[in-house]
Amino acid sequence: METQTRSNFKKLFFALLTLAVIALIVMYFDGKRILEENGRLDMIRQEAKYENIIPETLNSMIQLKNKYDFVMINVDDAVGKIINPTDLFIGYDKVGERQKDLPSNKNIRIAVYSSTGMMGQIAAQKLILLGYKNVFNLSGGTKAWEEKGFPLK
Repeated sequence: METQTRSNFKKLFFALLTLAVIALIVMYFDGKRILEENGRLDMIRQEAKYENIIPETLNSMIQLKNKYDFVMINVDDAVGKIINPTDLFIGYDKVGERQKDLPSNKNIRIAVYSSTGMMGQIAAQKLILLGYKNVFNLSGGTKAWEEKGFPLK
């Protein structure tokens, strides 16, 4: 009886050991795949990063809008205060879904803003991942814009 128990224990031990080894191999290769994918995303981010800009810089861009074409997008999920001239209203979490509304030219300058700048950062990162090369986020959003004395609608 004792020999049979030891034999069953050994079988169970080797079965569990085999499963553990298989699990480790799967985790290794899946982890390697994830790291490779993240590495590729990091390469994309390094090639084209969005830039946080201050209200004065955005104001200068607006003043030169006829000379330097750019698109301005309000990405606030609840459109509140608006900077003139805003071209598009796309919620920060809808940027990927609304690609058809975005410019086809991936090199065009795109300025995004939200009420505090946080949603703008998320939208700017999404635009970079979609392949846009010249993306700007208004740091501090419309709150910072208003504090600097620039007009809102």
